[in-house]
Amino acid sequence: MNKYQKGLLKKYNLETSILVIASYPPRGGVYTSKTGGGLAPFTKNTITAISDYQRTTPTDGKIIVLAETLGREEIYEEGNVLVWRVFKRNSIVLYKQLFGAVSQFSKVRNILIEFEFNCYGDFFIASFFPFFISLLRIFNKNITLVLHQVIFDLSQLSGHLGFKGKSMKISIFNALIRLYYWFIASVSNNIITLEEEHKNRLAKLISEEKITAVPHGVDLNFKATSKSKARKKLGYRDDELVLLYFGFLTWYKGADFLVNTFAKRQYKIAGKRVRVILAGGDSPTLSSKPHYQDYIGKLRTKAEGSNTVSITGFVPQEDIPLYFAASDLVLFPYRTFMSSSGPLSLALSHKKPFLLSSSLKGYFLSPDFSSSLDQCGLREKDVLFSLRPTSLLKKVNALCSDFGYFNKLSAFSAQVAARRYFEVLVPNYLAVIGARQRSESLFSAGAFMRRLLAVK
Repeated sequence: MNKYQKGLLKKYNLETSILVIASYPPRGGVYTSKTGGGLAPFTKNTITAISDYQRTTPTDGKIIVLAETLGREEIYEEGNVLVWRVFKRNSIVLYKQLFGAVSQFSKVRNILIEFEFNCYGDFFIASFFPFFISLLRIFNKNITLVLHQVIFDLSQLSGHLGFKGKSMKISIFNALIRLYYWFIASVSNNIITLEEEHKNRLAKLISEEKITAVPHGVDLNFKATSKSKARKKLGYRDDELVLLYFGFLTWYKGADFLVNTFAKRQYKIAGKRVRVILAGGDSPTLSSKPHYQDYIGKLRTKAEGSNTVSITGFVPQEDIPLYFAASDLVLFPYRTFMSSSGPLSLALSHKKPFLLSSSLKGYFLSPDFSSSLDQCGLREKDVLFSLRPTSLLKKVNALCSDFGYFNKLSAFSAQVAARRYFEVLVPNYLAVIGARQRSESLFSAGAFMRRLLAVK
């Protein structure tokens, strides 16, 4: 480490600083393929909003990000944020690297950790994560853990993980994952979930008092473009009905459901030829798994043989607004509500009307969703469809044949977006990060076992 880098570390080693541990996009980028998944852009948008807010306060707090290396270790500033690319993902020395970096900021007490499975490594690496948090707590750090996924029944992810239906293996993993959630939540001071539904699930294992639901933020920094210009650039016709699926192609997000629904024949809805766009590429965390390679191979074969469905591959950051502008309707045929959807936040950014599978009904437990629904004169059933081709086709046809219905759904999207802008959510984050809740005792085994056995 050179003299300049040591100076940066000293500059940010303040009591008012917040240290963030997370995946993070390359310098100057937000939505890139280099870090994989939606955690990196979420982190960048969240801390940029916090940093901008803090600049207006007397404390002028700073933010430190400890992120994964992208080929080599780096230390640099982005605005009021210090980025230290210090840990190697999926490495046995990852936690040693992280703890060594944390120890350089002795004055910093508040640590924000973004967590989802596979973000730091595979199952073996993730198994040590609770002990890392425990070590930070021993050194009197105030830990706020943002849980991007909360799911207790892995049978809901059978096709995603390559499991076969209900089995003893799944039952064992279900027990282990509940234990895992309890451990990491218990040793943390505060927990943030991204929807009310996930808070309610987690409250079955730990005290609800230490859990706060802060909605998945919405990025307002995209430049708008017209539908006609976007379609011209992408090669779509103005007289087509364009249905959009955005994000990585995975089983739990229902990519195969859309392909199977639309690939076999040419549909016309409301007098328009239907075009279905799957704007996304292979999942980086699953791409090496044999079951996923089989899944994605079959998906591509069906799409390539269709005149209706097309797969774009990974969409670069500058093209994201084009696909949303070109679309009429965004579809979310998810099979389970494991996490708050990053692609849904992008649909909200572009104020696009959308339909959700009934598996995502839990969104309406979040106050901003339910109140926006009421204000727009809609009901839950107006936004939801069941995972049957006939249900989806009927809903799309009803929506596209009724301008009033369509306009209400567009207004609903805009209403939710206005309440979820990253900038709007900053006070919620700072209130949680600054709180010092008591972590639960790791030795209250009786209470934990009662909760564990009660979880459905």
